Order: sequence, then structure tokens, then C-alpha cells
Amino acid sequence: MVPRLKIGESIESFASNKPSPAFTGFLEYLIRDVALGLGVPYEFVVEPSKQGTASRFILEKAARRFEERQDLLTSRFCNRVWGWVIARGIKRGDLPPSENWWRVNWQAPKKITVDLGREARANQDAIKMGLRTMREDAGERGHDWQEMRDQVEREASDLLSRAKRLADEYSVSMETALHLLSQRTPNPVFTNESEPDA
Repeated sequence: MVPRLKIGESIESFASNKPSPAFTGFLEYLIRDVALGLGVPYEFVVEPSKQGTASRFILEKAARRFEERQDLLTSRFCNRVWGWVIARGIKRGDLPPSENWWRVNWQAPKKITVDLGREARANQDAIKMGLRTMREDAGERGHDWQEMRDQVEREASDLLSRAKRLADEYSVSMETALHLLSQRTPNPVFTNESEPDA
């Protein structure tokens, strides 16, 4: 088909200019309004990776809001459901009565962070100085501190029993056996107790 245009006529191809800049601005306004209502920074909702140096502030502000929501959820919902379920179980005889049955701790998910390595080093130093508790540190990583201590105890007990077996079987010192199983120093010194000193 060869179109023939009369004087003053023109041909324009169909083109979509949607979304228009005005509509895009309206969408941004709506997202900002929703973020404001949730108490979360707009930059966190849209694209936190594009904010550069301000990303630490944005994540900290969002984390505070999440912690507020977690506290609200535990106090208004989790504690009430726990109390009702456990009290009902004790009353029916499904659970043995306990003096402190109503006491419970809730473990929140892992805390969001922008620089995990830097914060991990700072947390280790704070624990060494006694400025930070094991419960606080484990909780921020989404773990229960008592379960972590139990696991460390199990691993230490297993390590010592294996080291004792090696020391008895091969007549080496307990320190040497421990170094063979779990090297904690860069250059361990191996000694054999059965050989006389030269």
C-alpha cells in the first residue's frame, strides 16, 4: 500500500509515551507516602544500594522501625498467645505446672546491616571489653545464646575426649593432641613425651 497524502495531511506512527513524567512523579509521591506511613525511609523501600554513603543511616533508621514492630508484635500478640496456650495446657493437664511458666524470651530474626565485617570486629572487641553480652550478640545474628553455649560445650567436650584418646594411644602430650585436632596457634610445637630429651 502506497499512501497518498493531500496537502496539509501527515502520517504519524502510533507511539506510547506512558508513563508520562507527571504520572511517574505521582507514583513516587504514593511510594513516599506509603513509606512515611510505615515509618521506613523511602530510599530503603525503592533502592537502598544507590544511596552511597547515606546507606548506613538509611539502614539504621529502617532497623529501628523493624525493632519497634518486633517489640509490638511480641508484647501484643506472642506473649498473649503464649500465655493462653500454656495456661490452657497446664489447666488441662497436658503440661506439668511450672512456677515461671509465663516467662518467655522471643528471638527476632537477624538484624540488617550495611557492613558486616566492620560490625563483627567491633562486636568482638565489645564482648572482650565486657561492654556487650553474649545474648545481645547472638540475638542480632538471629541465634539463641543458650543454644550457642550448649553447642560450644558439646564441641569442646568432643574435642577433649578425642584429644585424650590420641594422647593415650600415641603417648603424646594433651597439648599436642589438641593442636593436631584443632590448631589454634599459627605454629604449634609438637612434643613426644615417650622420647627422652636430647
